Amino acid sequence: MRVGYTSTKSQIFSIDFIIAVSLFLIVAVLVYYLTIDLYQIKESEFDKRVANAKLLSSELVSSGYPSGWKSGDVVKIGLTDGEFRLNISKLKEFSSIGYSNSKRLLSSNYDYYVYFEYRNGSQIEFDGIEGIGKPGVTKDNLVDLEKPKHLVKIYRFLFYNSEIIRMVIYVW
Repeated sequence: MRVGYTSTKSQIFSIDFIIAVSLFLIVAVLVYYLTIDLYQIKESEFDKRVANAKLLSSELVSSGYPSGWKSGDVVKIGLTDGEFRLNISKLKEFSSIGYSNSKRLLSSNYDYYVYFEYRNGSQIEFDGIEGIGKPGVTKDNLVDLEKPKHLVKIYRFLFYNSEIIRMVIYVW
């Protein structure tokens, strides 16, 4: 006579197992969708800065409006003669416009800094103007001072004294 019957088989599907798998799948799906949304937000912020930097660089390589603008009557800031030749008098006028006013004229929602350099990378100074942009910022202290999350750097090539130079634009 047998006293107790023990089975060597076990139940694979129990209610506990079904609940555990369901919870695991719900959490996995939530993590996936939240991660995708966060990535898209970060990417779109960077894309906005890139678009703003491109717009800013396009405006600066134009002749501006009116074509012989001064800081008092400028509608659109441009630093060239319209043929990619840097106009030093426009550069001086640009440096005399206040930073917040220049951001408005350039339609920029972000901070910027613009400077010029030779093809070998050495910075050019025009009558004491090393760069134009956010007060206190230089090309050397930008990262340490501002600690930007997204920093966009754009080069535009211009002519100056029969030489090709680079206009470097940072947007953050």
